[in-house]
Amino acid sequence: MDAVRAIPEAGAPGAAAGAAAAAGAAAAPGGIPSGIEARLPGLNASLPAKDGIWQIVSGTRFKFFVFSAFYDRREARTVRIIAATKTRGPDRVWCRLWYNGSASGPGPAHANASTASSAAKPYSVTVAAKVKVIRENWNLKYSAAFVLCALGKKLAAPSAVSVVSWLRLPPANLLVVRNTDADLAARNLTAGPLGGDPPPQPAPNPKASAANAAPPVSSVAHVPDTIAVCVKPLHFNYNQALHMLEFLELNTILGVQHFTLYNHTLGAQVSCVLRDYMARGVVTLLPWQLNMLSQKEIRTEGLFAALNDCLYRSMYQYAYTALIDLDEYIIPRNHDTLPELVKWMGTRMNTRGTGSYSFQNAFFYLQWEDDAGLGEADRLESGLVTLRKTRRRLKLHPHKQRSKYLCRPEFIVEAGNHFVWEFVPGHGTLNVPPDAAILHHYRVCEFGGDDCIKTASVVDKTAYRYRERLAQRVRRRYRELQLRCELPPLVDDPLTPPPTHAAPARSPAPANDSRDEDHAAANHKLKPAAELS
Repeated sequence: MDAVRAIPEAGAPGAAAGAAAAAGAAAAPGGIPSGIEARLPGLNASLPAKDGIWQIVSGTRFKFFVFSAFYDRREARTVRIIAATKTRGPDRVWCRLWYNGSASGPGPAHANASTASSAAKPYSVTVAAKVKVIRENWNLKYSAAFVLCALGKKLAAPSAVSVVSWLRLPPANLLVVRNTDADLAARNLTAGPLGGDPPPQPAPNPKASAANAAPPVSSVAHVPDTIAVCVKPLHFNYNQALHMLEFLELNTILGVQHFTLYNHTLGAQVSCVLRDYMARGVVTLLPWQLNMLSQKEIRTEGLFAALNDCLYRSMYQYAYTALIDLDEYIIPRNHDTLPELVKWMGTRMNTRGTGSYSFQNAFFYLQWEDDAGLGEADRLESGLVTLRKTRRRLKLHPHKQRSKYLCRPEFIVEAGNHFVWEFVPGHGTLNVPPDAAILHHYRVCEFGGDDCIKTASVVDKTAYRYRERLAQRVRRRYRELQLRCELPPLVDDPLTPPPTHAAPARSPAPANDSRDEDHAAANHKLKPAAELS
């Protein structure tokens, strides 16, 4: 048996040391022995490095996919890969770290000799991977996961990485490694054609990443003082264009600069609207075609992979990131914007160790009557859910139950849906008091039926602070996009004839998804603009 086959292909790192002795090769720092590395298959020339698209890990017993890779230098220098695989007993895999240039370049000297001889070809270093399953998996067969590739002290940050289960097989995936703490140019990396593969991305310059010149995690002076929003995968052919405009424009008023969304299935009108925001650099929309059955094999389209991808994608690019759904808005009670709220809290309490700000959930049930004061004079305003629905449940949910949060990404290790699962040591959650801000959540009764509207309630018109600005911004954007996106005319704003082609029909939501697919419920219940008469 040759040296490559002598390594159990998905075996423990200790097995590699035994193979090293058999091969007569000394173990190189950080990777498998150089004699074995030299015999591994090189990259297929037709396999481009990609970022933000699901790729398969071949040769595994169970489904195993990888989506994106990030250089994480905070506690232990690591390449952190967003993945989805078996919840219990996942396949054991290897990381093949790829470097540009020759063996004398910025990477380690123990490079793959078959490729290091040419400066035009990448060379590799292979390390054993650790698969860390993300906590929120609901005990389903598959889960979002991190694949961790330890760099140690001697390996530079690579340009790209492949995850393999069998060392003797050519890699079936190649991920660009995003150096999010140093590469600000990667900030607005977006997908290509809507819902399709993003264009191949050039690998980052390893000379820049090898320097590891970014400031320590405790120093965030280099991070722009901005806010980003992450939204879980959009599905069920989501096609509420007016609702999408309301979400984007109200959050912009609240101080958000960028939105990252994931496209499982979108309708034609919302796709067109998002294309416009992408062209203006406001939205990043990534394809989300994960070959796992939602709610049967994996939780809700693998949403926790999306949330953590977005967390690391925004790290060092934005000072704060909010992880919310399309029917949720973090609304300050006494401040106009989220940055003003955060600044105010910093003057009232010690927020030096704050990694996330948690906001209690308030349901504004859609079954409650519309606000009587809105009237019928402005059909656009009556179509905006944050203005139309002003009655909310009196009792707020406690923190960690339905709550959402605004976080400082560089202090977060693992993001959850309603709270942060793991912080960088020394950081934690600040529970924002409800008299400072709450989460406005507009949806149907969470357990089906209409009994929820019998609960004690109160009229809350805090969102009316933004009424004029919101209506003005949405109206302007609606007019600009109406012809191009074939949006139905607003009844009081007949600028154009109705579109000649009907929007694609929506796929009905599965019955067992109704209790947790919030934006699917909103998609079903909110009035389209054409029905506002």
